[in-house]
Amino acid sequence: MGVINLTPDSFSDGGNYNNYNGFKNRFLELTSWAHIVDLGAESTAPFNSKISAKEEIYRFEEMLLPLLDEIEDPQIEISIDTYKVDVFFHILQKIHSKWPKTKLIFNDVSGVIDSDLVDILKTRHLDFSYVFCHNLAPTRAQTQEHMKYTSSSEGMDFLRENVRYFQEGLKRLATFEKSILIDPCFGFSKSREQNLYLLKNLKTFLLQFPTGIDCLIGISRKSFLRNESNKDLSRPINLQRVEHLQSVIIYELLREKLGRNLVFRVHEAVGIQSAIEAKKLFDI
Repeated sequence: MGVINLTPDSFSDGGNYNNYNGFKNRFLELTSWAHIVDLGAESTAPFNSKISAKEEIYRFEEMLLPLLDEIEDPQIEISIDTYKVDVFFHILQKIHSKWPKTKLIFNDVSGVIDSDLVDILKTRHLDFSYVFCHNLAPTRAQTQEHMKYTSSSEGMDFLRENVRYFQEGLKRLATFEKSILIDPCFGFSKSREQNLYLLKNLKTFLLQFPTGIDCLIGISRKSFLRNESNKDLSRPINLQRVEHLQSVIIYELLREKLGRNLVFRVHEAVGIQSAIEAKKLFDI
């Protein structure tokens, strides 16, 4: 899954794709190597300001609508990264009207199973997959405040809490005829130590779920992978260090027998391609 942030304030690439030509070139570049293109128009980093649904839709439409008219249906998967159900529904309709063979994913970082979500999930004629994320914010509107809502548990107790969270959510979501992925949502509602513990014990975590449940893993450029020496990602050397670290982590995950498909959400191809090449090399 390759990322395009249509935002001025995302910490990783804010402002990079806020002009149409830049967005179009990035989109076409991602389709050359990514199975899924993930589009986000609002930063959910706690230090950024919320925006209205109207503004979020405008950001999507400003870049996406001209592209829908300009190029033929790429017949890929597009993930809409939003916690607002009405925003996803609006963009889904726009894409399906022009690109009917392109598949849609609702990448919902809220983790909230409320009446708005239930209404769209039970609408059978709407064809999309749903990503169920770990976020302890109590309401959809409070999604961006996720770091105010963390668990005090540590170690195995924290892991058990996460397993229960997904088991309960998946039980509720199983009644709908939609393909469901789970996302531990690294960086959301977790301390640095909790993020690292969950990542280290991801195999144990995933073995608690049926093998048909795919997992989305988004660690690309996450702040918990950084320290004082590589904190500033505007410096190319620091960005390279974080990308290399991500590649090592992906390589280690690929070596594990996790019994399901893994979807890696990344900003650039080189890290995941290096991990895949390393695994092939050492599988010989």
